[in-house]
Amino acid sequence: TEPPPTPALQQSHSFGSDREDSEGDPASQRDGREPTVADRALQSFVRACLEVQAAEDLRKLTEHPKMQERLPGYRTTMGFGLHVGWAIEGAIGSMLKIDASYLSPNVNLAARLESATEQFEVDILMSEKFADMLSPQVRALCRAVDRVTVKGSSEPMLIYTYDVPHSMATSMFELEPLAGIDFWDQFRPSTTPLYREDYGQAVQLYLEGNWAEALPIIEGCLVQWPEDGPALVLKTVMEKNSCQPPPDWKGFRELTNK
Repeated sequence: TEPPPTPALQQSHSFGSDREDSEGDPASQRDGREPTVADRALQSFVRACLEVQAAEDLRKLTEHPKMQERLPGYRTTMGFGLHVGWAIEGAIGSMLKIDASYLSPNVNLAARLESATEQFEVDILMSEKFADMLSPQVRALCRAVDRVTVKGSSEPMLIYTYDVPHSMATSMFELEPLAGIDFWDQFRPSTTPLYREDYGQAVQLYLEGNWAEALPIIEGCLVQWPEDGPALVLKTVMEKNSCQPPPDWKGFRELTNK
């Protein structure tokens, strides 16, 4: 059965069919295993996104009449890129200013993913390596959005997102965990399992070069959720090429933004 909605999410909407399968329900599939490190990391960033939505000070700032007059519809959002790998931690700077920092190609890749959240209009982008570390139950709540290479890397990778639900919370108190309710049940993604399945089918066809078959499915997704950033990106990519993959298509594309 569906868990009772929290006060924070009573006005949220799920995109896709209202039918929920037990497959994507972490609570129905618990097997006693502890959450993975990646599960906990993703949970932290999902909660961070929800707290940004609920922050009273930010809301007062963005809803100020002068702010809305200059930037109609403006709201505060943050993007996060999640990747896994080695890094060197150390102090960098001079006698005048020293900062602790992390250096490695993996740090740079995470930064590229964070930058790409703006292009895909999502809160979170995860690398394929990070997604591989998620438990099957949590990974089922995510969706692969594209296969790309980023600046500084020639290795193609699938990138994933978790569709952070829109919260109606007006305080941090409303985001407190409910007794007996799993985090992933309380803050389910805004997309349904059926929607993610349809989108996943479109992505697979797109990667295989069957763009003529992929585009109608993407358009069907956009009928259900017209503001779906990843679907809009893939639609633009395919239409820009007259729904024909480039002759040298290898199942991925280059993200040109830093």
